[in-house]
Amino acid sequence: MRGRGRYLAVVVWERTHGPVPDGCCLWFLNRDSLDCRIENLEAITLAERLRRNMADNYDTWLANNRPQAVANGKKYWRAALDARRVKAARRKRNGRLRAENAENAENQT
Repeated sequence: MRGRGRYLAVVVWERTHGPVPDGCCLWFLNRDSLDCRIENLEAITLAERLRRNMADNYDTWLANNRPQAVANGKKYWRAALDARRVKAARRKRNGRLRAENAENAENQT
C-alpha cells in the first residue's frame, strides 16, 4: 500500500464490518467527518447519499437565499434578453455589411 493514503473512517469500518460494499460509501451520522467512531458510521448507497445531500443542501440554501434567488432569476432573465437583442443587432449589422461589400465588389469589377 505504498504511496496511497486511506481515510480513517474506512479503516475503522473495515476493522469492524469488513470492506465497504461496492456501490456504497460511508455516511457520518452526526455530520462530523472528524468523528470516526464506528457508532457514527453508516454504509449507504451512492443514490441515498445524493438524496440526503440534496435534501439537506436545498432546504438550507432555500431558507437562506429565497428572496435573493428570485431577484437574481429576474436579473439573469433580463440579461439573457439583452444578450439576445445585442446578438440580433450584430447579425443585422453584419448582414448589411456583407451586402455593402458585395455591392462594392460588383461596382469595382
